[in-house]
Amino acid sequence: MNFRRIEVIFLVAFAILNAALLGSLLWGTHFQGASTQAQNQRALTLKEMRNDMISYRPQSHQPRNGYYLAAKNSSLESRASSLHGVSTRMEDDLLVVNFEHPIELKDESEIAQQLQKVVNNRHQVIDGKKYSYNQALSTKHQAVFAQQVKGQPFAGKEGQIRFIINDKNEVTGYKQGELGSLTILRPRDKTVSETSAVLWLYKHNQIPNNSRVGSVLFGYSKLTSRHGQRVLIPTWLVNVKSKNGNNNAQLKVNAFSGTQIKE
Repeated sequence: MNFRRIEVIFLVAFAILNAALLGSLLWGTHFQGASTQAQNQRALTLKEMRNDMISYRPQSHQPRNGYYLAAKNSSLESRASSLHGVSTRMEDDLLVVNFEHPIELKDESEIAQQLQKVVNNRHQVIDGKKYSYNQALSTKHQAVFAQQVKGQPFAGKEGQIRFIINDKNEVTGYKQGELGSLTILRPRDKTVSETSAVLWLYKHNQIPNNSRVGSVLFGYSKLTSRHGQRVLIPTWLVNVKSKNGNNNAQLKVNAFSGTQIKE
């Protein structure tokens, strides 16, 4: 009797194990099939982009991680009197600073180093050490220093110093926004990949034919404002350049939803 009972228990356990293994195999096959289908669709879309004369070299198909954050507003206006040799005014929560004597940029290759000295001078820039130069955000007529958010650059004017460069290669002033202390609103979560962000823009006709996708930057930007705070989200910033002219565009994609952020 005891032997018969042991035999039944063994058979039941064996059946359960077989069912579990079969389920695992079927799930793995399904997952692998879905992954292969996604890869094939991505390759097809990249081929369509090449046919439209759009140059793009994907750097990563892997998702990143990010947070929903809240940043307190920071008052720059009350501290503007500490700056010397400048005139100041407020414009849309940004501190606008004009130098009494424009700063001549001696060498384009040393713009970052030259302006870093200005940023670090507390009589020329408020809280300058919170910002660092970002080439991907900068243009010919604008050198951008950005605050860091969770180790990533902030891709919006609210947390940047944007130096204005005229045609004489002189810096005439800057506009500054500053983010205050940060609070995590939701736990860390996965984002869409760089490639997914670029392909979304292409599929929705945001990348014109005969253009080049340049740098693609992962950072943070403002989603909205509420209760005196700014809500920040992880963002893909995609630089698109025309091959036939000087038309450049910086497009932002919400890295959680994978859709474009319109400004």
